[in-house]
Amino acid sequence: MEAQDWMNPNSRQEINNSFLTLDRAVVEGRKFGAQRLLTSSSPALTRLWDAVGKTAAVSTGAGQADNDFDDIYPWSEMRVCNIEIVDNEIVVKSYKGDLDFEADGSNGQVAVEIPAFYWCPANLYAGYETYGVSDHAIAGWVYSPKRYISAYLANADGATKVGSWSGVSPLFPVSLSGFRQKAQATDSVCQVMDMDDWNAVASLFCVEFATLNSQSIMYGCAGMNNAYNQEHTISSVTSDTVFDCDDADKYTVGQAIAIGTSKNGAQRTAWVEIADITGTTITLKTAVSNLAVGDYISTRAWVNGNADEVPVSGQILADNKHPMKYRGLENFWGCMFQWIDGVLIDDHKPYVCDDKTKFASTVTSDYEQLSYLCGDTNGYMSAYGFDHNKPQVRFPTSVADGSSSKYWCDYYYQNTGLRGCYFGGYWNYTADAGLFSFHVHYAPTSTYFNLGSRLSWKTT
Repeated sequence: MEAQDWMNPNSRQEINNSFLTLDRAVVEGRKFGAQRLLTSSSPALTRLWDAVGKTAAVSTGAGQADNDFDDIYPWSEMRVCNIEIVDNEIVVKSYKGDLDFEADGSNGQVAVEIPAFYWCPANLYAGYETYGVSDHAIAGWVYSPKRYISAYLANADGATKVGSWSGVSPLFPVSLSGFRQKAQATDSVCQVMDMDDWNAVASLFCVEFATLNSQSIMYGCAGMNNAYNQEHTISSVTSDTVFDCDDADKYTVGQAIAIGTSKNGAQRTAWVEIADITGTTITLKTAVSNLAVGDYISTRAWVNGNADEVPVSGQILADNKHPMKYRGLENFWGCMFQWIDGVLIDDHKPYVCDDKTKFASTVTSDYEQLSYLCGDTNGYMSAYGFDHNKPQVRFPTSVADGSSSKYWCDYYYQNTGLRGCYFGGYWNYTADAGLFSFHVHYAPTSTYFNLGSRLSWKTT
């Protein structure tokens, strides 16, 4: 069913009936929201409608947080699962907790099932920025079909395909077009996450936690050591897995590093995990050949699955260095930037394509220009554009008066020329990272060590 079908009364009835077939009870006719005055610079949102009086929390470690939304549709039905594609249809093979569920890719892709719901366009109610989630059709609200978003950052599956598995490195450096080609080769439904996918998650998060400051809830992996121009070098070598570095205390057990003969280089290895740090001694999980005194080490993205033990949302350690997880979606911000497909920006003019089969890395006739221009200055965002025909796509338009504690609390970075869109920040982006950290700086053909992607599957 297309996203616009909710406007048809027959389709609305079909959609509403589908909610009642769920295994767990759905209280029909409820809507949950959060909003702020457009004149306010505070990221705090006021709870609305059935969300009034509700509380939300995240966990640190494997403990379960007390969160009212765990029992409210659609949040209650966001479940990690194994999926496969059969005859162009998405088939759920098992859910996390089932005996045959596997996170390592051996039982299919690992994705988060996000059920159908309706969401409120942010500018629907005059004078306010409003986020709303409902189980039934409401005038002016938009239908969001069921979708599956990869639980992890995309990893390589051989030379030509991609996957979403625990225990492996995220794939980099790959351009937007490169990720798109690999997603298309993976199966007939797989794609790089688009703006509609991002908007579904953002709507759910903002209503649940009643804030635009995502890092105030979970900072994520954004406080690690920078990889640019650092002079962290090997001072002595014991073996191909053990060496000493005077800056070992700046690294974290479990994280990944690159080792090279130049600053931020990867001549020895592009990615290896740290198994142990004792004083100045670093022990690697796997051997690296030809380690030498003077080699440089630098941070890379965490292995997928660091937050697997977190039951719903949270972090294993809330130390600004470990990955966050929002309802099964690990590293939705921090750790590594993520491409968003279906949007291109040309000299600050944003373009959108709704047909994933027509996604491209140049602006074609299948792309529609939005009614506003993206901001032409870097900084913390203070205003977003809004196009009534494409309410799910909101690019930053101003950074005046923005900061890491005001408005959306995230950083915007741009450039002239043809640009792709990516979001979330990376492992050293500190307070600049977050759910709303949108960048239109790199060309869609660019490749960088801190830029990856997330996958999506939907058939409507």
